[in-house]
Amino acid sequence: MAQLSDDFLKKIAPVIKHMADTGEGSDLCLDHGCLPVSTSNFYHPVPDIKDLLQRNVFQKKSSLPGIVFDIEAQYKFLKELSSKYGLECNWPENSNGENGAYHWRNQSFGFYCASAFSACGCCRNCI
Repeated sequence: MAQLSDDFLKKIAPVIKHMADTGEGSDLCLDHGCLPVSTSNFYHPVPDIKDLLQRNVFQKKSSLPGIVFDIEAQYKFLKELSSKYGLECNWPENSNGENGAYHWRNQSFGFYCASAFSACGCCRNCI
């Protein structure tokens, strides 16, 4: 196996970071038989675009039975949730250094995930 120099790795690291953050170039990794570099997790998977195109996934249409897109009702419901529980979502943006304390600017469970979790009443005030 070829040994990579520190100089080379320092030059390519920003490119790999960009690929991991954006997904740009992931398809080329798959084309060359390697896993794409990604900071993604199960919330943000990197799709195999060629596979999706071959299966005509983007051409499929669905009536989405059981889903009602009532924008006015959804907006009213969000306002209701906000007025009832909005103050519960006043979490710090960054870590306060306390191990295990929630802050919303993190890599796994951001503000919107925590807000939705809190609003559904699953675990009020546990975040």
